[in-house]
Parts: sequence; C-alpha cells; structure tokens
Amino acid sequence: MKISGKDTKNGDYPYAKKARRGWSVDTDAIGEKIDGYIAQAAEADRYSYSGLCIALGISRETLDLWRSGYVCGEDEKDAKVSPNEALAQTVKRGELFIHRYWEESEKSTALHTKFLESAGLLDRRQARIKPPFDLGSLKKYGR
Repeated sequence: MKISGKDTKNGDYPYAKKARRGWSVDTDAIGEKIDGYIAQAAEADRYSYSGLCIALGISRETLDLWRSGYVCGEDEKDAKVSPNEALAQTVKRGELFIHRYWEESEKSTALHTKFLESAGLLDRRQARIKPPFDLGSLKKYGR
C-alpha cells in the first residue's frame, strides 16, 4: 500500500523534496518550521492555528489534511493510499502547543472551552457549561 507523500511522481505540494524514486514530503523541514513558530509564539505569548498556517505557508484545509496524514486531497480520497504517520505526528505535536496555550491562558473558562471544543478536543458532554440557577421572579417565594 502506498503512503501519502512518499515516492510520488510530482512534487506539486509544499515541502516536497527529491527522493530515490520520486518526490517525498520533508517532515523534518515541517518540524523545523513548527519549532520556529513555537519559539516565536512563546516570545509573543500568542499561539493560534492561523499563525501556524502562516508560518508553514499553507492554508487551513492543507493543515487539516496534514493532521490526518495526507499530503493532498486526492490521496485522502484514494483507498489505496494510507496516511503518512510521520507527517500527522509532526503537525499534531505543533498543535499541542496551541491547545496548551488555550488551556493555560488567563482568559475566561468559557472561552477556553469554546476553543478546545472547536478543535475537537472536547465532546458536547464535557463542554456543557450551565449558568448558575436564577430564581428570577420566584425570589419572593424563596424567602
């Protein structure tokens, strides 16, 4: 079974490098770019998916494909192509810093929850935030 981004005939995707039997995705170069973004974001104390995409020079759709281990949309649709685990792990490692920033940031808990839920890290049962109970017009009966 063919692995996405390994020994392809064309190098029309970002971070393609010449390999023995064609083109392959350069996960080391992607890892170096992610490390550079993490260092820069740590100095500014700001992490985001948009910043990661800008640092890598890719779109959000490409980042989603890379997260699942595929270099391009055609590979994802082809059943004969398996995901590239090295690529997926490299991208997921970079995303962990963004998720940690969201968890440890001094912003409101509701905002943390919305960020983590949007990243798919919480399911709806975990993300359910209930407001404190307010008797409203029934306060006179509560006395």
